[in-house]
Order: sequence, then C-alpha cells, then structure tokens
Amino acid sequence: MQNINVSEQAVQLEHTKKRNPKKYLKLITTVSTFGGLLFGYDTGVINGALPFMSKHDQLNLNAFTEGLVASSLILGAAFGSLLGGRLQINKGAER
Repeated sequence: MQNINVSEQAVQLEHTKKRNPKKYLKLITTVSTFGGLLFGYDTGVINGALPFMSKHDQLNLNAFTEGLVASSLILGAAFGSLLGGRLQINKGAER
C-alpha cells in the first residue's frame, strides 16, 4: 500500500466544491423565514401581555417599565440566539 499525504485544507476544498448552491440557499431562506416568524410571534405575545401588566391590580407598570420589559425580552432573545450557536458548537456537536 502507498501512503497518501492529504492535507485537511484539500479535503475541505473538495467538500465545498460538491455543495449544491441552490440547496444551501434554500436552507438559508428556510432558517431566516422561521427566524422572522418566531420574532413576530414573540412580539405579538409581548404585545398581548402588556395591557394586563399595566393594570393597577396586576403589576401596575408605567410606560417606562413596560418598555423595559418588552425590550429586555427581545434583547434576551437576541443574546440567546448569539450564544446558543456557540454553545451548540462547543457542547453539542461531536467532533
């Protein structure tokens, strides 16, 4: 048998040549569509809950605290999406 020396870059380059760009575009489109759908759903849920949070017998929030609640939920979702990918790469993916 012969000893074949293949670098990791050559293997990755060969792998990227075989990737179908239309399939990759469909994947990106699907993921972004679900991201937009979930963001809209999240915004609708927050909007539906805010009137009950401002009632005097409930949380009695004023305009500033309502904005703080709504923005913190969206900011938390943004940080979660950024950190979730890195967490999946480090902890969930088999190497």
